[in-house]
This record gives sequence, C-alpha cells and structure tokens, in this order.
Amino acid sequence: MNKHEIALLKDINNLLKLSMEDFDSTIAINTQKRERTKSSENSNSRISAKELAFKVLDVSKNATKEEVKKAYRSLVKLHHPDVFCHSRISASENCREKIYRDSEGL
Repeated sequence: MNKHEIALLKDINNLLKLSMEDFDSTIAINTQKRERTKSSENSNSRISAKELAFKVLDVSKNATKEEVKKAYRSLVKLHHPDVFCHSRISASENCREKIYRDSEGL
C-alpha cells in the first residue's frame, strides 16, 4: 500500500469518525492479504511463515523473545473480538446517527 492510498484511507476514516484502532485494523488486514497474495502469485518469491510472522508483528528478525511477545500482545489487544466488536458497533451507531441527522436537514 503506497502513501497516497494510506492518506485516502485516513481521510475516509476521519469522515466516518472511526477510531484509530479501526484504521490500524484495516491496514493490518490489507497488509496480511497482500502478503498472502504475493506469496501465492509467485512461488519463487514465497516467504516462510516465520518471515511473514515477523512482518505482521512489525519486528526485526533479530528481535528478542520479549520484543516478539510485546508485539504479539499489542496485536491481540488490537484485534480482540470483544474490543473490535464493541468499537465497530459504536462506530456504526455513530454513523447511523450522523446519516439520520443529515437526512433530517434535507
């Protein structure tokens, strides 16, 4: 994903008044999809599961066990179903309310 695409996604995120957690989740999901697509398109450029894990966790290959644990735990917190579901529900409710208010003004 290039800088222009990320900037557009940030603008959309702001317009929808979504949280930064939702934005980060979107970027993480897209990154994971692209990595899987890349590796399946070209068997010569396949990356190992371990390399992909380091990319997803955003840590270097020389990271300590503690650094990997910390990165993993932060991703788990970010994508936990309870947290993600509640933020998604509140975001959709806010969006619905905004659409309702805007439609009343027409």
